[in-house]
Amino acid sequence: MDKDNFKNKPKGGAQKKRDKDKKALLAEGAKLRKIDNIFAPKANTSNQNEIQVQNQDIPDVIDMETDDPINQIATSNPKTDDLCHTESYDYFAVPSQNSLDRFLSFHPKQESQELVLKKAFQRTNGTNRRWVTYCAEKNKLYCFVCLAFSKNFNSLFIQGYEDRRHIHQRLEEHEKSQIHTNSTEAYVQFIKNCNIEESLGNLTTVRRAQIQKNRDVLQRVIDVLKLIGKRGLSYRGSIHESARTLNDEALDHGNFLEVILLLSKYDAVLSEHINKCVEESSRQPGQGRGSLTTFLSKTTINKIVKIISNMIQETIVNEVNSAGMFSLQLDTTQDITSQDQCSIVLRYVTDKIHERVLCILKCEKSTGEYFSQLVTNELNRVGLNIGNCVGNSTDGAANMNGAYNGFSAFMLKENPNQLHIWCYAHILNLVLVDCTNLVIPSFTLFNLLNDVAVFIKDSYQRMNIWDDENESVGHKKLGTIGQTRWWSKDNALRKIFGEVENPDTGLFVTLMKVLLRIEMDLHFNPTCRVKAKAFKDNFLKFETIITAHIFLRIFSITSPLSKLLQSPNADMITASVMIKTATEQLMKIKNDFDNVLKVSKNFVIHIENKLRDHDFEVETELPKKRNTMNPLETFKTKVHDVIMDKVVDSMQQRFENNFKIIQDIAILSPIHFDKIQANVISNK
Repeated sequence: MDKDNFKNKPKGGAQKKRDKDKKALLAEGAKLRKIDNIFAPKANTSNQNEIQVQNQDIPDVIDMETDDPINQIATSNPKTDDLCHTESYDYFAVPSQNSLDRFLSFHPKQESQELVLKKAFQRTNGTNRRWVTYCAEKNKLYCFVCLAFSKNFNSLFIQGYEDRRHIHQRLEEHEKSQIHTNSTEAYVQFIKNCNIEESLGNLTTVRRAQIQKNRDVLQRVIDVLKLIGKRGLSYRGSIHESARTLNDEALDHGNFLEVILLLSKYDAVLSEHINKCVEESSRQPGQGRGSLTTFLSKTTINKIVKIISNMIQETIVNEVNSAGMFSLQLDTTQDITSQDQCSIVLRYVTDKIHERVLCILKCEKSTGEYFSQLVTNELNRVGLNIGNCVGNSTDGAANMNGAYNGFSAFMLKENPNQLHIWCYAHILNLVLVDCTNLVIPSFTLFNLLNDVAVFIKDSYQRMNIWDDENESVGHKKLGTIGQTRWWSKDNALRKIFGEVENPDTGLFVTLMKVLLRIEMDLHFNPTCRVKAKAFKDNFLKFETIITAHIFLRIFSITSPLSKLLQSPNADMITASVMIKTATEQLMKIKNDFDNVLKVSKNFVIHIENKLRDHDFEVETELPKKRNTMNPLETFKTKVHDVIMDKVVDSMQQRFENNFKIIQDIAILSPIHFDKIQANVISNK
């Protein structure tokens, strides 16, 4: 192989590593002293700068002064370099009072090539321990501040510390020790020739000003939180809550931060604080605020809301205790996360009537015993005596009203004098639930009403057809059935079938036309068209029509009563009278199936006349399933009579327990004071 080819041959990995090591050795060698100068005396020209730069905060409070104490000493001793070579003076022994200036001008010495010592000179946060000095001859570490000013000579860093194994732990212990703290104070007094209080005078003033600014900011934050709570708004947004994004007006930061930003435009204190938060937050890498205190985080919001909650709760408890007795109301509902939340409401009388929410608690069970224990524990926690509770009110659910395991039964064990009252509006709703979920035709009807409303609303194309057909009747909408809206079943039924004697008020004809158009429109997918046909066929069944008219008659009696019971100004005597009247009316129509049949057939005739020009076939009678049974008699026995019997029985059973109590309490209503006074005068 010739020489040219040999030179151009690529180098292997081992050769590259050897070349790299050689280059590194040559670079390090250039930094070393020549061998002929190795024994020459070295001028310590960097000592003065080292003293000035490295000794600027022994301790940290010294940095707060405008003048550097050690720099003063270094300046007053220009021949510091010569002191290092004075053999008669030991700079690592306790100095005399006369040689303090000389001693302090020499220290600290932190020259060492040993890695563990280099790390020891630095704290974990990267700042320098400027009180540590190193003696190369003795190979020990000292605290020159304690050497100079401590009266306790038993410290390891006065005698000299040389153990490398626990060096960092010992350094931290000494730095936090009382000996080092006292020595540092003495050092400051010596340098400044004054006491520590005077040295920190400026710092105290600055700190007081900062505290006042923080209080001003926090007061504004509290006022904003009180406003948002008063208006019942949510505090936080879903995103963009970081301090570094507050200067971006295009983002939605949530109600709390948006109000703060709005006020900062007109408030100098908030404006300065927001600008500082944005600036300092943008300097910090990564997420989170780090050590920055903004008073705008979710943690601050939660703490302030909790404090306000405790203050309100304390006020309520004081008022209840001064009133002497109280009643409570218990109810539960699910939040957006599907967690059961239990609210405890207290009612009491001072110079006026009060109704206050004491707390809202998360529920883990739904038994009456659990709710009783939950209420008892909470009342004990806030300082209320359950023996002063004279009454409780709940809904009519079995876990609340059960005679043996209901909430009211367990509360009676705690206080036998308690009076339990149901919510009458909820009782009426339970009556309607009882009768609408009793037989298959009834809950089939209401499922059909809800499903067809959802079917139409789920597609803008189907809604366009609905609006087109519905234009002549004023763009009415179908109603869905909610679980908590007690009037929704009546509303959904009336919107389609109208009033009992006036079917023109309903949207039955419009709905049939819409479903027919969807069924015949080839632009819709087959599944949609099949659903439309199924809905249409079910509504045209005579069983659906007659079942709907059964409930139209029931709702015509119960709906006015339901509205009265939910009215905030409901009169208890009037409500009691209406309940009795409604029960009597239901009993009158209980056996009047012939009238239901007549009204249903009139409805069919009306629909046939309206849909004469369309291809519809409305059933005029119930289909015969067996030759030996009359379908009308079967429907009357198994559907109509069952529904009517249930609604009458539920009205009687659920309301009768509290009639006498309600009538007695109603006398205390201010509405009847004039009547009572007139009766008293007439009796005289």
